[in-house]
Amino acid sequence: METARPRIEEHQGEVFYTKTGKPFTYRTNHYTLVIVESRRNVQWHEIRSALEAWPIAGPSEIPRCPERSGRYVYGIVSDERIRQGDW
Repeated sequence: METARPRIEEHQGEVFYTKTGKPFTYRTNHYTLVIVESRRNVQWHEIRSALEAWPIAGPSEIPRCPERSGRYVYGIVSDERIRQGDW
C-alpha cells in the first residue's frame, strides 16, 4: 500500500476503466477516494484488501469490499499506471 497510495493520488482526475469498460474518474482525500461520476466513496482499506489478495481475476474476489466499490477498486489497482509491474 505504501507504493500504491502515492501513485493513486498522483493519477486522480485521470480516466480509469472498470473491468467491463465503464470509464470513471476519482479524487482522493485523507480518508477516501470519491468516484466522481457516481459520487460513491471507496475506502482506502478496500484498496488495501485488493492489494493483499492480489493476484485476483476481478472485483468479486476482493475480500471485505462491497460490490458497488469493488468495480472501481479493481479498475484502479489493475491499471498499469498504478501497478507499474509491482503486482
